[in-house]
Amino acid sequence: MYPTTLKPLLTNPAFIPNDITEAASQCAEWFKNTASVESFVFLSIFRNLQSLGWNHQGMLTSDWNHFLTDVLPRMVAVLDTLPADPSAQLRALVIGYHSSI
Repeated sequence: MYPTTLKPLLTNPAFIPNDITEAASQCAEWFKNTASVESFVFLSIFRNLQSLGWNHQGMLTSDWNHFLTDVLPRMVAVLDTLPADPSAQLRALVIGYHSSI
């Protein structure tokens, strides 16, 4: 259920830094109800972005654009894989996220 409610937020072309707070909240609920690797990775990413201040537009435009074009599509790829094993997509996501921060 949580991946299907999270996907519209992440695929919205108008996704903005303030949406990080909503995404983190949805991921927290997802992890609370389903202790899975993917819910943990998603929650970790959004909580990390919050700790960096990205939810208050505290990042460089180039970093934000990289996140939108490289990381968000990888997150969506993980969601599209579920309920099958998303191991390969999670690995790609972690690598993409690592290069974005």
